[in-house]
Amino acid sequence: MTHSNLNLLDELYFYGLILPSTKVEKPVHSVKNPNSSP
Repeated sequence: MTHSNLNLLDELYFYGLILPSTKVEKPVHSVKNPNSSP
């Protein structure tokens, strides 16, 4: 059950790591840092 959740988080993290240029455009920033909102 949690496998899906872990996969999602892993994917988001992976995307932010492999795609640092799109990290700003993608909503990953909001997901990664929900408290770091401008």
